[in-house]
Amino acid sequence: MRIYMVWLLVWLTTAALAQIETINFNSGELNLTGSLYLPGGDGPFPAVVLVHGSGSVNRYQTAELVDGNSQCIYPGLANKTVENFKDIARHLHTKGIAVLTYDKRSFTYGEDLDPITASTKDFITDVENAVDFLLTLPKVSAENIFLIGHSQGSALIPIVAQSKSIAGLISLSGAITPPDTLVAEQFRDLYIKCENDSLTGMIVANRFYREFEKVRNDELPDTMQVTIRVPGGDPTMPFEFGFPIFWNDWIEMAEQVLDNYTTANLPTLLLQGDDDFNVPLNDIIRFEKGLPADLTTVEIFEGVNHLLTTATSTKVSPLLLESISQWINTNSSVETSIEAINLANHFQVQYNNGFIQMQAHQNNQNTFKEYTIMISTIDGRILHQAKLQNKHNYVVPVNSSYNMLVLSLFNHQKKYSQIIHEN
Repeated sequence: MRIYMVWLLVWLTTAALAQIETINFNSGELNLTGSLYLPGGDGPFPAVVLVHGSGSVNRYQTAELVDGNSQCIYPGLANKTVENFKDIARHLHTKGIAVLTYDKRSFTYGEDLDPITASTKDFITDVENAVDFLLTLPKVSAENIFLIGHSQGSALIPIVAQSKSIAGLISLSGAITPPDTLVAEQFRDLYIKCENDSLTGMIVANRFYREFEKVRNDELPDTMQVTIRVPGGDPTMPFEFGFPIFWNDWIEMAEQVLDNYTTANLPTLLLQGDDDFNVPLNDIIRFEKGLPADLTTVEIFEGVNHLLTTATSTKVSPLLLESISQWINTNSSVETSIEAINLANHFQVQYNNGFIQMQAHQNNQNTFKEYTIMISTIDGRILHQAKLQNKHNYVVPVNSSYNMLVLSLFNHQKKYSQIIHEN
């Protein structure tokens, strides 16, 4: 009988051990709901707060790509759903990193918020309170909290870092170009890409420029929305794009974004795909040139879009995910206690006919005292978990339909893991 064993990356072990909890925290008068991903073990762990992009999005930034514009921009993803914050959270917690992601206040409270006085600065308050919540958790290392901001969130995180103790900043598809310019250019490019109509695209863009000029010059009352009339549309029903306070505050953040990152004076990772429709690739180059070289790491990913996926996959690029986790672990002061050993040196392992049997070698019968054994699928679903309790022989019945499983041993300090194949 031949048993094949392949070394696993640590993420397979920690994926199976992770705790995912629904949590609530207060932010001013609001109560926000989110998910907390905690790795297995006692910690303390480095931790991350995920900071949303624009729009009323939930904790996973769920994007259902069913509208015409999305299908034009992302034809390979048409009628599919992207949950990029869920992908990031799952990946990071399998790397020994705690993650807090929450529903944006505009998603939870929607029409209850006053749209006239609503500000992008409100989102800063929410991030600050999310950090404070993490600080109450014994398993989180207070000295190793990182912020990851996607798109609009990229402009928020360096401001939070000036009021909270943050270990590092990660910008995903962040912009330097002010949002009023970005919106105008996005509509222009939509007409060009989706309608092959550059003339209408320029007309609509120019109308945005003129309308936002009123916002910048305080010519538009706070109670009046930015409105755009589209050629061919109903002239009595212009499209509404929000109120001046929100836009002015966002524009200010964008125009000060380099100064804010510089003032934060923290290790910074800047990531962007070269297939980003929303933010010009030149923005990340401007970031790189404008920030301290000794603190800044920049990576551009081929074929990755603004959603952080590729043209044909709803999942965040694995290369991008690995860059995030490796950078966090490199810049974290938490010392990991994960070791790698070859279980074959301590056990004879057989997987055959729906049973996994472990037989301790004679000279290693006390090696795994007080360890827990776990059998899980490759995607992290636990099939069996129990205390080993110094047993010299251990037999686990499993569903024989699985021809490849993960065998793990762990306690509060160490984790060992290998893939086993049925003979």
